[in-house]
Amino acid sequence: MATGTSAGGRILEQSSEELRRIWRLARASSRTGVFPGMLDGVISSFFAGCGRLMSQGSAPEEAWGSTRGMIRTSEKLGAAELTAEWAVAMEVLAAVCESFSAEPAVAEWLARAIAEAERATSRLPAGELPKGVLPVRILGALAPPRRAQKDPAQAGP
Repeated sequence: MATGTSAGGRILEQSSEELRRIWRLARASSRTGVFPGMLDGVISSFFAGCGRLMSQGSAPEEAWGSTRGMIRTSEKLGAAELTAEWAVAMEVLAAVCESFSAEPAVAEWLARAIAEAERATSRLPAGELPKGVLPVRILGALAPPRRAQKDPAQAGP
């Protein structure tokens, strides 16, 4: 039997910290030149908010507005990096939906929530952020520390 939005939302909310860990691993392997992730400080709150709002029957567009934490911005990388990180979040959420046999409505709800969050962050630093999100503009390099790099040539952009 497939899991609906109410039960699926509760699963997501309860799993938000584990989903953040999975997202961090997936993001680090796909975005090797950027460390830490631009969404690292908000992704757990976003996942938990998605779960809570979905289980309450709220609109997916409300998820980004309920997010709290710190978001990094970089003029050097621009909105493309945020878009790439939201794509990783969607991959993680799609995989978790598959793992608990979610109804299509669950995946559709999450896709709409991610689309709204990506749209909102694509306008940063000029765009509006939810009241609980603090933007931090990164001026320096975003490469992983040397001790974390396998090859010093991976120093990043």
